Amino acid sequence: MNAAPSASKEEKNAMSSMETPDAELVARVREGDRNAFRKLVERHRERIYRVALGMLRNPDDAMDAVQEVFIRVHGRLTDFKGESAFGTWLVRVTVNYCIDRQRRQKTWDARFVVDNEWEGVSEESPEHQLVNAQIGEALQRALAELGEEHRTAIMLREVNGLAYEEIAEVMGCPKGTVMSRLHHARKKLQVALRPFLEEAGERDLADRAGEGVRRRE
Repeated sequence: MNAAPSASKEEKNAMSSMETPDAELVARVREGDRNAFRKLVERHRERIYRVALGMLRNPDDAMDAVQEVFIRVHGRLTDFKGESAFGTWLVRVTVNYCIDRQRRQKTWDARFVVDNEWEGVSEESPEHQLVNAQIGEALQRALAELGEEHRTAIMLREVNGLAYEEIAEVMGCPKGTVMSRLHHARKKLQVALRPFLEEAGERDLADRAGEGVRRRE
């Protein structure tokens, strides 16, 4: 029986990289290991992009945010005390950067990233497509009118799928506060969609609202 081929050097390095905890890679970076930082970037880059896109609503701005966040993180690794997961700390830096950027622009870009199904682009009737488009516009306006903290909470939860505990760490507040902010934000969205209650059952409407806020993978 032929022996199974051994893994290549590249495959072994990749496997070793995935098995290395973030904390160990951070320690190596502090010792001057540039390759360790590259591994951290590769591991977390996609998640940071998703968070930035959810908040900035623009792919180019999100890419700029990824670069800026990792530049900042590289210069601030001494600030990371290991009290939370490195990935959570990265998200916190990303959220703060995006909020600062929005404040500088003095506006929130209400453009909405939605998928084709939400927009009704497929086999649905023109009437249904129109209702979906109207719901999408109502959600955009409602999100734009939310306060900064409530909008951030709903984006981290519905767009990026963070757990309540992780959102609490990112936003620096108790879990109960996160749940309260999410409750407020969802109520605001429900009010925005109230005119459409006659077009769909309340439960169905809630499902459609969730799909509109959530960016599907």
